[in-house]
Amino acid sequence: MSVTTTADGTRISFDVDEAGEPLLLLAARRGHRRASARHDASAELGRITAPTLVLHGTADAFCPIGNAGLLTAGIPGARLVPFEGARHAYFLEHRPEASERVLGFLAEHPV
Repeated sequence: MSVTTTADGTRISFDVDEAGEPLLLLAARRGHRRASARHDASAELGRITAPTLVLHGTADAFCPIGNAGLLTAGIPGARLVPFEGARHAYFLEHRPEASERVLGFLAEHPV
């Protein structure tokens, strides 16, 4: 059993193999958790001035949807697009809709 802590301090217990995404290697998942545990930039989110689109799968066991909400709440003007039932690789599971959302956002905010 592993434990992860979300950006708001919530501790979540989970079985690494059961919660894992088939497209993510076990070593990558472990490395991500170690890096995330040592890095918290949440206090800096309010300094972001670039238009921000947060896309996230609602069934992401690797990085819970609550983290997307924290990002969206912390970044001024950020917009959240949840992909219902999608896991961590939402962009593969919902490719047409994800692409449409990103292209639409870029059209609204040309670089």
